[in-house]
Amino acid sequence: LLSLLIAAASPAVAAPTEGNPQPIAIDADLVAYTTVDSEHCSQLADLGIECPDPTALTESLLTNDDPVERWRPVVETYFEPEDVDLAMAILACESMGDPEAANPYSSARGLFQHLGSEWDRRLGLSGWPDDTSIFDPVANTAIAAYLVYEGGGWGNWNASGQCW
Repeated sequence: LLSLLIAAASPAVAAPTEGNPQPIAIDADLVAYTTVDSEHCSQLADLGIECPDPTALTESLLTNDDPVERWRPVVETYFEPEDVDLAMAILACESMGDPEAANPYSSARGLFQHLGSEWDRRLGLSGWPDDTSIFDPVANTAIAAYLVYEGGGWGNWNASGQCW
């Protein structure tokens, strides 16, 4: 239900058909915003943060019509291999793959629907720069993984548990 509410509130996401969400148009601006360049990766590396492979991510965004699966290279970067499928299921439930998803009933935003009221604290705890947008799909995913491994497990997504 939460993902349907998010989808209804986001103009970038069409209402899904049963078991088959509609593709989200990914334009060049999103690819440029999402693709982490070598300078940015170097800055993140100085902070101890890994970057996804920019080539794999760009290719996935441009060629994968599945709005959730196109984010697999990012999820694979931050989640342990045995947790990737569960993380992908949560991403599907929370945002249907829309990095700009915004819950109309709370401050939850982005691929993993982090609460706006928690975002700054989570940035600080995970080591990400404090000016990182909640809509940055790479940071949103990385911080979700941080919460799983350093912040108590999968409990942050209990509200959508019936979906995944």
